[in-house]
Amino acid sequence: KMISNHYVNMVTAPSDGTLELFYKRKFFVSCRRARIVNAIEVSEETLLLSLKEKKNRNKKIIQYLYVGTLTENKGIDFLIDAFRELKNDNLQLVICGSGKLEKLVIYACKLDNRILFKGQLNEEELIQIYKEADVLIVPSHWEEPFGRILIEGAQYAIPTIGSNRGGIPEIIKTLSCGQIYDYNNKHCLKKLILKYSNREKIISDAEHLKDTLKEYSQEKQIKTFENIYDSLCSIK
Repeated sequence: KMISNHYVNMVTAPSDGTLELFYKRKFFVSCRRARIVNAIEVSEETLLLSLKEKKNRNKKIIQYLYVGTLTENKGIDFLIDAFRELKNDNLQLVICGSGKLEKLVIYACKLDNRILFKGQLNEEELIQIYKEADVLIVPSHWEEPFGRILIEGAQYAIPTIGSNRGGIPEIIKTLSCGQIYDYNNKHCLKKLILKYSNREKIISDAEHLKDTLKEYSQEKQIKTFENIYDSLCSIK
């Protein structure tokens, strides 16, 4: 803490939430702060192809996707409970990942045939899952420093229903593609799941990505870092 407050000119983090968390705990209180989002290799071609496919998609089932560690702090148990309380036949929840709650997920699949567990996937398998999904759900209960999974999903024209923890809300607002709920409000999560069971709503949100996804490009991240380095080099 002493070093951060006396020997640092600038601190960066991928979300304002992370910067604020450090500041509240008395770290980096006397230096400049800047949010620099994590970047991915954005493919406009992939986005446009995915958007076109989703516009032509007419299947009855709306597929919701969870990708991540299967632990309480990631909210997977909370998501399963909320989903199972919805009785709509046209809803499907696909879960990808591994973790200590894997047995709970497998048991949920036995109780509800609308829940599918894919386990831990490699990159190629995960890309195929993204292509098939309609809506991403990120139900995290802890302060996510960023939330890269939202950007990965967005590249395949997928809106996100995300909790209000850490950097998740910032990404959803920047992308203008998805909605945020209070992380422990199950009723609100269920309402949003039902709201996105409408394909017109999914496409309407995904259309925004043609303008907003570029905010997470590697080129933009590099340029932002260069500007910060230039400003620091000018300090006497």
